[in-house]
Formats: sequence, structure tokens, C-alpha cells
Amino acid sequence: MALQLEKQIVAPQNGSVVQRVGDDDSQHGASTLGSPIPFLPEGQTFSCKVDNILRNHSAIGLKTLTLNLNDDHATFPYVDSWLQVAFTAGIEELTLRLHEKYNFPCSLLSDGVRKSIRYLELKFCAFHPTVEVGPLRSLTTLYLNSVRITGDELECLLSNSLALERLLLIDIKDIVILKIPCLQQQLNSLGVMLCQGLEVVNTPMLPSKFLHLKHLTISMISGSAFSPSYDYFSLVSLFDASPSLETLFLDVSQGRMEHESVFGGGSSAHLRQLPELHRHDRLKSVEIMGFSSAKGLVELTCCIVKKAVSLERLVLNTLRHNSCCSKEYIPPYSPFNKVVLDEAFRAVAAIRSYIQDEVPPEVNLTVVEPCARCHSFCASS
Repeated sequence: MALQLEKQIVAPQNGSVVQRVGDDDSQHGASTLGSPIPFLPEGQTFSCKVDNILRNHSAIGLKTLTLNLNDDHATFPYVDSWLQVAFTAGIEELTLRLHEKYNFPCSLLSDGVRKSIRYLELKFCAFHPTVEVGPLRSLTTLYLNSVRITGDELECLLSNSLALERLLLIDIKDIVILKIPCLQQQLNSLGVMLCQGLEVVNTPMLPSKFLHLKHLTISMISGSAFSPSYDYFSLVSLFDASPSLETLFLDVSQGRMEHESVFGGGSSAHLRQLPELHRHDRLKSVEIMGFSSAKGLVELTCCIVKKAVSLERLVLNTLRHNSCCSKEYIPPYSPFNKVVLDEAFRAVAAIRSYIQDEVPPEVNLTVVEPCARCHSFCASS
């Protein structure tokens, strides 16, 4: 049985604004999304309705729960009691979009819940797991979005989730070092997006490594500049630790580039290499968005090109994900920026000078560079 509770604001034909609660209920596990409960009668609040629905379903073997409060302040005092009712042994999928001030109680993860939970998605809350939480034996998917959790706490959670196959981290500001335990052998999809404080991704340096990781997405978008201390070349450890990796997407779009440029002169022209790195037999597609002339990024790309013998597609996009000539550009949110465009031109020059000739003929290399409008803008500035 699946239950979906979501706060929405709907405007009926008479123009008045009311609240609607969606209840997706099926005794046999079938899903009927979007089946709304009738409009709440006057005087009955959203919180009262959610409370009644959860208590009516508390003894019916709940398997799936989606609770979307849209960060609504009025519901904050009731969240504890709702989750205590909903968290029962046998629950398998939990999607909770709560409140930025809410501290998710780890005590809810009882032994029965830990045995059954397969999918956990948390958004807008604090989550501080410790070793006392115990193993989540069935957890295969973990999504954390705008959750306050430290790197050590996440490492503790991952160490207790050895069946994990998919991990997605979005806008986790308190993680500086992402530590992935060496026992995480089932992981096949890893996404790290908009984690502004992240400086290092630590991977296990063991022979076993990530045998099942096939898809890796890392997004470090910034409106300003990344710390020059961050070494893009360190991502080689992830590449080397994932022998089954098939697709790699890296977004390093930023407002300005402060890393050492490959055109910086002196030792900048000398690229680091790792001859001891194993060749990679599975990687087929690599795409880098926001490619720049940063020395570490050029070194990383050269290393991938030389070691990924199965590579079929390489896309180096010198533009930001929302730049003036990218598909995602929506005026007026991404106006022409001469600093960004100048760096894009340097990035194109770096590709031609250091990467293009290293790419085997069987690899389809696509370089996305500034368009004619960009050239005209720079010429007139």
C-alpha cells in the first residue's frame, strides 16, 4: 500500500485558494498518483487532514510513503508525530521533503524499519546518523538534497548501508571531504551536485574498489570561483577506483577561473602523468561542462584519454551550463560575461594545444565553444 501526502495550493473556478491533500492508496501496491482527497472543509487545516490520514493507515502495512511539506512553517510542530506513526516495520520506500529547521530523528530507524527500507529520499532537514543507528541491510537508493549532514556522519551512514547501489547528493553544504567506504561494493551510480564546500573525494585505494559503479555524475557549479586549492587531477582516483565505469559527467561551471592555467608559464606547461595507472576497459562516454584552461582539468582529461581504451565519445563544453549559447540558456538570467567568455576561448586553445592530438581517431571528440554572438560581444567590449 502506497500513501502520498503533498501540500499543494490550488485555485478552483470560483477563484478562492484552498489546500489539497493527495492520498495515493492501494491495498495491493498499485499506484494511482494524483488521486486527490476532496477539498478541505472550512475550518479543517492541512495539518489535521494529514494527521487523520496517517493514523487511519498506520496499521495497514504501509510500504511507500511520500510526504511533501514544501518547507511549510505551519506544519513544523506536527512532523515528529506524523513520522512516528508512519515509520513502521515493513516500510520500503520513504520520500520526505520536510522543513529546513527540522532535525530528522534517527530513533525512527528501528530494527524493523532498517531491515525493510530500500529507498530513502530526504530534502530540507538535518540528519545526523551515528554508529548507533545500526545496519540498513536493504537500503539500495539514498538521495539527500539540501540536508545538513557532515562528511563523518555520511561516512557512518554509508558504512551501515552495504547494499547501496545508487547515491545522489545535492546541495550538501557541510561536507568538505566525501569519504566512500571501501566496503561499498554494490554502488553503481554516484551523483554529487552543487556541494559547494566539497574539496576532496576520497575513494578506497584497495584492489576490490568499486566493482559495480557504472555511472558517475559530479557537479560543482559556482556563480563565483572554486577554491584554487581544489585539484581537479585528484578525480583520477575515482576513475581508477571504478573499473566498470561507463559514463562520466563532470560539470565545473563557474563565474571565474582562479586555478593555475596551463598557459601560466614556467612549470604550468609540464603536465603531470600517472604511468602506473591501470588502463580502463569500460568507459565509453565522458562529458565535461564548463571546461577551462585549469592545468589540473587538462591533466585529468589527458589521463582519461590515454587510459580509457574503450572511449567512444568525448564532449568538452567550454561554456557554462546556462551560458548564452547553451541549450539551457533562458534570458535574461545568463547575460554575456566577458570574463567567462575570455576563459572559454583559453579553454578552446588548451584543448587544441594539449588534448586534441591525444584523442584516438575512433573517439568522437566534440568541442563546444563560444558562438558568433560571443565573438561579436568580446570584440565590441
